[in-house]
Amino acid sequence: MQAFRAVALSLFFIVTSASAQEAIPIVSLIAKRTVELDSNRIALIKNNLRIADYQEDEWTKFEDALKQLSRQRAYRKATLMVENDKRTSPLSPAELLTRQAEALKQRASDMQVLAQAAEPLYVTLDDDQRKRADELVRVFAQRLFVDDDPRYRRARSY
Repeated sequence: MQAFRAVALSLFFIVTSASAQEAIPIVSLIAKRTVELDSNRIALIKNNLRIADYQEDEWTKFEDALKQLSRQRAYRKATLMVENDKRTSPLSPAELLTRQAEALKQRASDMQVLAQAAEPLYVTLDDDQRKRADELVRVFAQRLFVDDDPRYRRARSY
């Protein structure tokens, strides 16, 4: 919750500038679409794991953590997209490295929150569900690094 407040506060300060006031609707639109896509992915995960009634309480806690992190990530990403579009000069190498370091810290913090939310659910899973969960996590973890690897980026059509 504190991380969400921090994002909301940072958005508040961004809104106070005149040029950012024009951008906020687009930030909300981009973030909303990302959250919708993530919600669909979360539903697929639940379906794939075949969550039983007795696991529903732990699933709900895990799902809430996923959705909260999704919202925070979506607004951070959308805000950065708008900022980057409005930038008139490229970032210096030091600024770029600093931003990347901050993003990695945030990603690490998000992963820790997710791991803490996943543990109580994971212990309730049967062997078949655990195999599926292990595969999902492997795919997810690989994707985190593949997205940043230029060899695996899809060609963009602008």
